[in-house]
Amino acid sequence: IHISVKYARQQSSIIRSYATILKEEWLSDGCYFATVELPSGVAPDLIDELNKRTHGGVEITVLEN
Repeated sequence: IHISVKYARQQSSIIRSYATILKEEWLSDGCYFATVELPSGVAPDLIDELNKRTHGGVEITVLEN
């Protein structure tokens, strides 16, 4: 999950409510980057919530085991 600087601070708590954070970074440009683990059934809810709250200012890549 990569969130633009404009929305990064507010959204990290939303991510924590849906997922277990495996790795997180605050990038030098102020953006937030996280690798998370969550049940596949919850993924669409998290994606929808972040898109709604950031007005598209989020990039999400889904990796599957």
